[in-house]
Amino acid sequence: MYRFERFENMIKLYKIINETCTDNDREACKDYVYRMYDLANLARKQGVLAFEEIANNEPDIFLKTALKLVTNGVCKNYTANILYTLMLADGCTGAELLSRLIISRGILSLLNGDNPRVIRLELCAVLGEKYIQEIEYNSRN
Repeated sequence: MYRFERFENMIKLYKIINETCTDNDREACKDYVYRMYDLANLARKQGVLAFEEIANNEPDIFLKTALKLVTNGVCKNYTANILYTLMLADGCTGAELLSRLIISRGILSLLNGDNPRVIRLELCAVLGEKYIQEIEYNSRN
């Protein structure tokens, strides 16, 4: 039952994103893809406890919450449920919702132990196909 609930939440989120996100919103969220890629590389090299100091200094409350869930050892399923519920409960739209989805997907992929390049590609896909080549190219330079 839990997985079905999460799937339903994802469908709701993508529907809201497709209805409310403009190209400007997507452009504004590119930095979150780079940020999550950097965090994935840090986790790979130093472990997720390296996020503790970053979380303490993080101005973005949603990212701070996500990082604290990771450093406190909250399991992936609870982390997903908490983050997706926050997105729906706060009634976010546009760039705010898109940035939160990128953060959530990045954190969950990171907890899954996914390769940072795979995480970056997955997050580019959230923005849309045209961003994949652009972000992949910029990340190599």
